Amino acid sequence: MKLRYTAAIFVLIISAPVFSQYRNRYENHFYFGITYNTNNFNINGLDGRTYIYKAGKHIVWPLPELAPGNAYGLTLGLKNVYPNVIMLINYSRSTHRTNWYGPDFYDLKYSHIQSEALLQVWNIDFRLFLPQESFLQFYVQPGVNFSFLDVKHGSATYVEILGDIFADNYDARHSFWGINCNIGINLNLSRHLIIDAGFLLKYMFIDIEDIEKIRGPVTGYVFQFMYVI
Repeated sequence: MKLRYTAAIFVLIISAPVFSQYRNRYENHFYFGITYNTNNFNINGLDGRTYIYKAGKHIVWPLPELAPGNAYGLTLGLKNVYPNVIMLINYSRSTHRTNWYGPDFYDLKYSHIQSEALLQVWNIDFRLFLPQESFLQFYVQPGVNFSFLDVKHGSATYVEILGDIFADNYDARHSFWGINCNIGINLNLSRHLIIDAGFLLKYMFIDIEDIEKIRGPVTGYVFQFMYVI
């Protein structure tokens, strides 16, 4: 009898985590994450040679060429009802060196200009991962993005008099929207800790009426550390 009781207790101890994990599959879980990703731009129009004009208002925005950069951010997530789907909201920001070729509104010469830009991105994604319960999981993460690019000295109001340009220089903000499709792997280190790594892919469109050609992909690698409660 003692042997039977011992065997039964042993089976319960071994099975308890499995039953507990199965029971919690359909409960709410919240995710808090820290992210790091690289950004490489291949957006048509962000080439340092494209300009946006408002001739009637005498305003010009040179669209800079953006150097690659590193972004850091925070993620909030929720898993509810579906055990292999997580909704994620992520905010990240990165700084980039910029280059463009055109009128330098400081010395009024046509030259190569270097500046700096801040990119802020909001992502709303749904992560689908398989298998449902495993130490190593593959995921696909479609979603949408909304971003703001703040360019130092990236706009000017100007007046042309007898062939000379007189201008005041200002910072500029450009808005973008787009779609995401990241892929990668989850490493479930414990019940509460997850590390994931993957390939980042965004397709971004500039949010300005009557301008349709400024669009293209942003690629890179993404790494994330998440805590689950």
